[in-house]
Amino acid sequence: MDMVSAHPRDIMQTCIMANAATFIMAHSHPIGNTTPSNEDLQITERIRIVGELMGIPMLDHYIIGGSGEVQSIRTWMRHNTVSKALGALKQFEKIVKELPPTLPDPLSTLPPSTGLSFQDALGKLEEIQT
Repeated sequence: MDMVSAHPRDIMQTCIMANAATFIMAHSHPIGNTTPSNEDLQITERIRIVGELMGIPMLDHYIIGGSGEVQSIRTWMRHNTVSKALGALKQFEKIVKELPPTLPDPLSTLPPSTGLSFQDALGKLEEIQT
């Protein structure tokens, strides 16, 4: 067996019966790779939404590998999102540097509400990533 179905209804029923204020989910990847699969991410998001709607928020979802290593999906998603944003910003910076010098510098025109220069924003993302 390589997959088990978890229905949000069943998980939330357990939370309600336990009078839980919050909950944490966990499941195993016995082969050892604790990287969340697309299915792991989809079911996590479905159950997170249902929990929020019911007033019982999910704090995290952990994957436990065959050797005992543990991966937090919440932490993995944060790191993955920051990495993608950082990659996109670096690609944007590269493209902008190739623009003709006669055009206005788009890197100096970040929305004033951010209070950051482009380089400051890149630095903050790099800080978060580490």
